[in-house]
Amino acid sequence: MMCLLTPRQTMELKRYLAMVDKNAFMVITEASEVVGKGFKSWKEL
Repeated sequence: MMCLLTPRQTMELKRYLAMVDKNAFMVITEASEVVGKGFKSWKEL
């Protein structure tokens, strides 16, 4: 699963995963650009 989260949502998800599944993992990286509904329009490219 890939998600775009705010910094606050990221912290909430980390806390949740720590509580429910000690074996879970997540990769956190910054996006330089997001295109699609709710973000930058394809027409702007």
